[in-house]
Amino acid sequence: MQNLKPLGFSELDWPGVDEVFRLKSNGIVTYRDDFAYATRQDVLAQRVQDFLTLDPVQASVAFKDTRSNSAARAILVPFDDAALTRISYRPMDRRWLYNRREYVDFPKRALQEAWGSTNHALFVLEDGTGAGPAAWCHGIKPDQHSFRGSTGGWVFPLINHTEGGSGHYLSPSLIAGLGLAYGIPPSAQQVFDAILALLSAPSYSRDFARDLEDAFPHIPFPANPDVFAAAAALGADIRALQGFTRPPGKAFRQARLLGRATGVTLQVPPPSRAFLQDGAGGGLIPLQEDQSLRLAHVPLAAWEFQVSGYPVLYRWLKAREGDALDAAFTQDVLDLVWRLTEMVEVMGRADAVLASARSHPLTRGELNLPQPVPYGANAIHLDPDEHIESTS
Repeated sequence: MQNLKPLGFSELDWPGVDEVFRLKSNGIVTYRDDFAYATRQDVLAQRVQDFLTLDPVQASVAFKDTRSNSAARAILVPFDDAALTRISYRPMDRRWLYNRREYVDFPKRALQEAWGSTNHALFVLEDGTGAGPAAWCHGIKPDQHSFRGSTGGWVFPLINHTEGGSGHYLSPSLIAGLGLAYGIPPSAQQVFDAILALLSAPSYSRDFARDLEDAFPHIPFPANPDVFAAAAALGADIRALQGFTRPPGKAFRQARLLGRATGVTLQVPPPSRAFLQDGAGGGLIPLQEDQSLRLAHVPLAAWEFQVSGYPVLYRWLKAREGDALDAAFTQDVLDLVWRLTEMVEVMGRADAVLASARSHPLTRGELNLPQPVPYGANAIHLDPDEHIESTS
């Protein structure tokens, strides 16, 4: 029977994220995350070095052979300290990857080369986005499941490092169209940030939940240049928080560690006991089963923050269960809570900007963009195994 539901955003003449970027890719896929990733650099380095001393049978069990990679092949390669690479593993969760082809089934080399020494990218889903922000910004190379922990997604880098290129992967037609609308072309960075802000507004995924079930997020670029400027300013803040390029503001640093741990490693209670509300819009997070060490004054909004159903703070903690309760952990967990606290506030302010943008948005025609073509019609696969596409 024919599907009676129209495709998402088909009744709105707004461009999709996939229409405004000229390069997209999937993220890095290891097929052995428990082995190839670690929350701490020293732990990962020791794991690989220990692996290289194992006999073939033990190595195969530890490594988890796949069709693409095997322990027998990996064990022949000497330890490479330069392969220890920080990766955006999940939202707000940066981990260390042993970034060698013998250990990573699909390293997305084309993406890694395009990324260069510095970049940032939007990460979005093409369907099933769910509640929470409809886009995420990663400031370092992302894992395939760095949006919500499963089902993959698409990476849209901004900066084009190609010599003689435009310097960015945004559509030149889009920049020119915005220039005509505003009287002066915005920078590629401003466009990126404005997109991030509009798609991060809580009302966006709420109001367009059905459209996001089967389509990329679409962007209501505002006709008013002042609204665009406001979106770009908010997006710059969101990018800095999600990309860890600036510390959280002092006003958002209410969370504190209280007590003295009776143990030496992190213990994470089950979800039902992991956040104890204080009745004043906040609560505490036990970091030991006996609550001898607690993370206190944690805003409820920071604890409940999710990306497409992925509970960011709880999953960050759970991934580090058993890690040492040292100064590095203390700094990282406080930074995360402060960062989430500020980000929730900034995203909340994006609602008003989104409402203004939606009241008078620019159409594809006004943006010099063609009507959309069937998915994949313009795709160029640089490597079938890498599954990276150009949308130019």
